[in-house]
Parts: sequence; structure tokens; C-alpha cells
Amino acid sequence: MKVKKSKVDNKISILVGEGYPRKQAVAIALAMEQKGKLQQGGQIPEEKPVANAKDFIDYINATRVPEGVDFDFRNVMNMIAHHESMGTMDPKLKQRGGGPGRGLYQIEPARFETMKTRVRNVSKAIGYAVPDFINDESLKVDDLTREQQDLLVVADMIDGPHKNPDLVSGKMSLQDYWANYHWSGPSAERADRIRAFNESMTTYDGSPLFGGGDKLPDVDSSFFGFFPTQQELDSAGVSLTKKPATISPVPKF
Repeated sequence: MKVKKSKVDNKISILVGEGYPRKQAVAIALAMEQKGKLQQGGQIPEEKPVANAKDFIDYINATRVPEGVDFDFRNVMNMIAHHESMGTMDPKLKQRGGGPGRGLYQIEPARFETMKTRVRNVSKAIGYAVPDFINDESLKVDDLTREQQDLLVVADMIDGPHKNPDLVSGKMSLQDYWANYHWSGPSAERADRIRAFNESMTTYDGSPLFGGGDKLPDVDSSFFGFFPTQQELDSAGVSLTKKPATISPVPKF
């Protein structure tokens, strides 16, 4: 008797047929199922939700943070924004001295274009429509709302070269994470810029990087492996509608 395939199985088959590696297809299908974005047959509903910062932050937390670890990428973004905006949290901010940085995160023009591309990439991968502002060439960073600038940054974290597992596990400090993936100055200035970052954190009064304050989380190293194959999931009796306790990070899109 032929067994009917689940929505997730169908979506995996569709993604593999579109050229996605199987491990990435599994990761995307699981994330879409968790968000209720699959119809029977694995098809995405015709009317896609529009990409937004809240959903993308939920997505990176669901796919990069192991269950039981009190860590929220929203706090990472708030700390970086606090530093970059000199504590003002002003999305209209222009860089002091007439430099090119703009907005809450002091995004420069070339980086702005890269971030817009990453919003498009992540939106396509997880079934979201690209918001209109991404394709409006007349807009500059400081024309955007905070939510729109947050979307740019979280998409950059998801689709960029960021070593998110190292940050979540405590292997990489927030200062190094910021310096490696957000700051774009010359290496000769790195030590001074990190000192400035540390100084700015003395006035930060938001949520800490880790829920327990200074204590680093105890993260199971198995979390940072590749996604298991569909056969391995079936053998382990893992439900495709619930995030496994040792779910691994989604591969880079």
C-alpha cells in the first residue's frame, strides 16, 4: 500500500527538485512547517506573508539557538544598535564627521545593498514576499523605520558569513562578533574600536546577552553538527512538526 507523504516530505522533494541540497531542503521545510506555511502537497500558499523583522528574529532564534538555552538574537541586535547609535537608538542618525554610516546600525551604502540582497535571499528560502522598500532605489538607510533596519540586520545575520553558533555557545564574544561581521574599519583600528564598544556597553540598560547574565550557556556540541537526513529523523522517531532538542543550525542559504 502506498503511504501518503507528509507536507514536509513533499516540500523537501520540491526543494531538492529546485536544486537545494537535501540538508538545506530539510531545514527549510521544517522551519516552514513550524510557522504553518505549508499546504498539503508541500506548496506555499499563494499569498505569502511579507518579510518582517519579528518573524526573521523568531526564525534565527528557532534555528540557531538550541532548546533550553536562554539566548535571544534580539538582544544581540539591541546591543549593536546601542553602540552604533551612541545610545540614541535613532533610525535617522547620520555618522558624525560626515561619514557614510546611516541609521540605527550605521549602515554604509555598499553594505545596504548587500543587506537588501540578503533579505531577498532569506525571503525566498523560507517563503516570504519581499517588502516594497527593498526594491525602492530612492530610499536611503535613514529613510527607513527601525523595524525595516532591523530586518536588514537580522537577514544579514541569517544569510551572511556570521558564525552564529560560536556566539550562542560563548566561544566568540559579542565584541568579536560585532567587529568581524558588522564593523567595517581597518584592522589597525580594531583594538581601539573594541575598547569603544566595551565602553558603550557600560551605558546599555537592556536585556543581557544571555538570560542568566554573565554565565555562559551549557550547549550540547552535537547541536552544531549538520541536519540529520530524513531517514535518520525517522529512525530516531523525531516528529517533523516539533523542533528536535538537538536541532542544528540551518545551513547558509
